Amino acid sequence: MVGMKIQFDEQEYQLQAIQAITEIFQGQPMRGSSLICPRGEMVGREVTEMAISNKLEISDAEVLTNLQKIQERNRLKKSTHLHNWNFTIEMETGTGKTYVYIRTIFELHKRYGFSKFIIVVPSVAIREGVYKSFQMTAAHLAEKYPGQLCHYFKYDSTKLEQVREFAMSSQMEVMIINIDAFRKSFEDPTKASKANLIHREQDKLCGQKPIQLIQATRPIVIIDEPQSVDHTVKAKEAIASLHPLCKLRYSATHRETYNLLYKLDPVTAYQRRLVKKIEVLSIQAEPDHNQPYLKLLKVSHQNGYKAMVEMDVLGKNGLARVKKEIDIHRKKDLYPLSGKRDLYRGYVVEGIDCYPGKESVQFANGQILRLGEAIGVDEDWIKRQQIHATIQTHLDKECRLVPKGIKVLTLFFIDRVENYRVYPKGSSWKKGKYAKMFEEEYNKLIRLSKYQALLQMAPALQKPAEEVHGGYFARDQQGRFKNSRMTKDGRLRATKDDESTFALIMKEKEKLLSLQTPLRFIFSHSALREGWDNPNVFQICTLVETKDPMTKRQKIGRGLRLAVDQEGRRQYDEETNVLTIIANESYQAFAELLQKEIAQETGIKWEKMEQIVTEAKLTRETQSAKEKQRNDVALFTKKWEAIWQEIHTKTIYAVEWDPRELKQCCIMAIQQLKQFFPRKVRKETAWVQMDHSGLSSQLQTIEQLAATETNKLLPNLLRHLQEQTHLKKQTIVEILLASQRLDQFVANPRAFIEAVATAINQEKRRLIRNGVQYERIDEGRCYRQSLFDYQALIAELRSWGMDGVDQDALLSFLSDHFKEKQNFGEKQGELIQFYDQLPSSFKIDTPLGSYQPTWALHIQREDREKWYLGMGTIAEPSF
Repeated sequence: MVGMKIQFDEQEYQLQAIQAITEIFQGQPMRGSSLICPRGEMVGREVTEMAISNKLEISDAEVLTNLQKIQERNRLKKSTHLHNWNFTIEMETGTGKTYVYIRTIFELHKRYGFSKFIIVVPSVAIREGVYKSFQMTAAHLAEKYPGQLCHYFKYDSTKLEQVREFAMSSQMEVMIINIDAFRKSFEDPTKASKANLIHREQDKLCGQKPIQLIQATRPIVIIDEPQSVDHTVKAKEAIASLHPLCKLRYSATHRETYNLLYKLDPVTAYQRRLVKKIEVLSIQAEPDHNQPYLKLLKVSHQNGYKAMVEMDVLGKNGLARVKKEIDIHRKKDLYPLSGKRDLYRGYVVEGIDCYPGKESVQFANGQILRLGEAIGVDEDWIKRQQIHATIQTHLDKECRLVPKGIKVLTLFFIDRVENYRVYPKGSSWKKGKYAKMFEEEYNKLIRLSKYQALLQMAPALQKPAEEVHGGYFARDQQGRFKNSRMTKDGRLRATKDDESTFALIMKEKEKLLSLQTPLRFIFSHSALREGWDNPNVFQICTLVETKDPMTKRQKIGRGLRLAVDQEGRRQYDEETNVLTIIANESYQAFAELLQKEIAQETGIKWEKMEQIVTEAKLTRETQSAKEKQRNDVALFTKKWEAIWQEIHTKTIYAVEWDPRELKQCCIMAIQQLKQFFPRKVRKETAWVQMDHSGLSSQLQTIEQLAATETNKLLPNLLRHLQEQTHLKKQTIVEILLASQRLDQFVANPRAFIEAVATAINQEKRRLIRNGVQYERIDEGRCYRQSLFDYQALIAELRSWGMDGVDQDALLSFLSDHFKEKQNFGEKQGELIQFYDQLPSSFKIDTPLGSYQPTWALHIQREDREKWYLGMGTIAEPSF
């Protein structure tokens, strides 16, 4: 039914928050049962020439005592002073913060007679939302507080007579005003015209300034989202200019917490199931390496212009997607940074732009990469897969929830109107690419047999695709959608066009919940990140091409509220209340960033993170102590000079190997490579769990979607392999033909080239390591390099009469070499010497590059001796 109304239940946690505020004024004269009092004798109010004002009749000391009692009951840190009469309530998004402070107004009026209240909000969107909340709760509060009339209105500078009515009225008055409407105040008469109208003298108010009438009322000021309202000096001055009796601060993410009275943090709300559970549906393109992949992560101009990018880099172990810092001086050519991958030729940094909103990197090949953008990925194809997955999830939930009388809504966030609607010059509007993608994917899915029963459940569900989605954007004077403007710090710079749009959204909030309304999919600007939510938003998908102005918390906040049915009754079933976030990143990355945002915005200290930090500190301290002990051994060993004389002599090397063996090994290695597939998208669904140790993600399902391949140019296979392996073309041809894997080159050309090159080079390294010979330049003595094998070392030691040596004894000795070992090497005399911390300047040239050993083991008996040089890992060093 279109006329459905949301019903409000009494929640214990909401009553506790209301009680925390009302008990601040314990000791204030209580209001009697009569609602009508003689003028001049009204409890909690005082009559002056300019206004009927709130009147406080208890001392600061009494209020501080009340405050500390409330904090002790709620297990919060006790305050030592009143902080200029600021009091804080912290409530997670979606738990009814607005309901709590509206009902607190009624409760303060009922108990103490306070009648003048001002709600200050950060934006027009939130102002409209608060006004709608008063309308929605009117019938509910009329039952709870019979006879208490409340006049609420939105401040409008063109209707200043409302301010006089607010000041002189004897009933409960609530003014809803956004901070921008009174933040500009100038005492200088020459600048008075630049001040907000509320600070200027008005003829219609008998020469008085509207702010003076407000000041006379001594209002109780409620600040909604104070982190966005009074976060500047000017904003704080503006709030103070209202001459408030006190300031009540409500938010889920306070920057400053004054006199905290009640706290409902995200973890508690999630664990008590006061909000929806969170599910992440991740849509990611699996790398195919057929194009140069490059994503701009951040830019900075501190200590020079720099940028952080993500790219594919060819290393010793093959291709890996890693982060690289680039600049316009030393690290500007991406070709060497990529491991000399031919795809990155021409990507030389020419400029880095750090201006807010224009963050980008420009390359010599003319390409500009903007913050958050990626090349090497078909973004439109990924966006289509996101839209497809979102619609599919939506329809699946409708099959379960519509029979229960629950309307399902989906919210798409985009950053540019033209992606949804285009206005060609001289003709009517046309659908943007996202609108086209949506309708195409919706028509594909809705025809599936599993959704045919759904279409019979409500007539509105049978509407064509163009009627089930709609856009909420600001409109110009011709009624055309337009982009909203944002400030440098990411806030909405609302205009009259934005205000009309927000008013429409709020008015239709309940209408959207009706199954008789066809609209189920909403496209909007990221400006809706605050001020608007709907209990039946079950899916949120972000289709943002550049820098995402929304945080993870802002996204999920639009759909956290518990769902309602067609009667407006709140639903508490956990299986019903699931919010699915369709993300273009891994579910692990989503959970990690969300955890970080919660910590930054709420001050929560995750137990898991505290433990990691503590363990890391202890590890560093232990390592530091061991390092010092190790250095002491190395620096003060008397025999160090002798060992250095033995190993410092420069050498030359030669390599012997069998080409036939190389071919055969390469053929076998290529045959063992995994199968190569066309480009795919990985679709993963995971639950996000939250407790005081942090956020965790639990994978539920995995699905791979194959891309529709178009005609593409194939790279020069032989040229690329020859450049990366330095083998002859004929040798490469023989290896490829014998491997019988050439057919898979077409499936994924770059992945095939990189994998084959890596396999060949690994086999080359193995043969080189076993075939290299070193010759001392001065004496002509040769040493043969071989793979280090501790079993060979043990056998060597046993052959020299050390029968008691085993693997555990050797590894124990090598890992704790800076300690004296009484049972190792001493029975046979001076047979073994261990030398740690070889100088960093000591390097050995190899066909695979310079090798820097970190320790040396010298074994000697009679006329035989052997040196072992190792680095890092004991059991499996690199050479």
